[in-house]
Amino acid sequence: MSPHLDDAVLSCAGRLLDGDVSVVTVCAGLPDAGSALSEWDIASGATDARERAIERIAEDDVALALLDVPTRRLDELGQHYRGAAYDVDRVAGHLRPLLAGANTVWVAAGIGGHGAHIGTRDATLRAARAAGVRRLVLYADLPYAFSFGWPDSVDGLQGELARVGVDPSPLVPVPRRLTAHEQRCKRAALACYRSQHHVLNVDATGRFAARGGDEWELAWAGAPLA
Repeated sequence: MSPHLDDAVLSCAGRLLDGDVSVVTVCAGLPDAGSALSEWDIASGATDARERAIERIAEDDVALALLDVPTRRLDELGQHYRGAAYDVDRVAGHLRPLLAGANTVWVAAGIGGHGAHIGTRDATLRAARAAGVRRLVLYADLPYAFSFGWPDSVDGLQGELARVGVDPSPLVPVPRRLTAHEQRCKRAALACYRSQHHVLNVDATGRFAARGGDEWELAWAGAPLA
């Protein structure tokens, strides 16, 4: 489960490279022509909201094709463009049939407190329960987790989990050190998201600015579904 058109590759490329996986992106809708630009789009250098959304979808297509991962997308808009709070119940209703038959679902933990990440997490949790999913894994949202001491330590992320509405007590952190091959694949995929490099602190070759950021990813097992 990817809140936006790059989050799955940013945060859990290792899992994508393992295979037997698909990506569902929630906020992949197209703003109306002439929509005022969001702060995020302005910061990334966009000049037209709809054209930027189309560009991001094309970037995501290329990145996921490099990793040989199929994808499906919902047409939810970002908060600025939808002009309303994230409708967790409605999104959960759209997600439920997509999760039918899934054994394990990975979703962003919401590190950094971004509304679409938290909303997608909560909607996925509701949909997974309704669909009978057996296992839910939370992944650390990159690059935001770097602000809390990752990858040097997971300690700062424990408090951040609680702040964004996740009880960390039943969770087991599962850090993953990417192999040299996996790092190359991830960098190649991240290089595809050219429109987002500046705001994500990723360079043109797909490298994170944060020390060790290319080498490590983090997830938490044990998220309760009952």
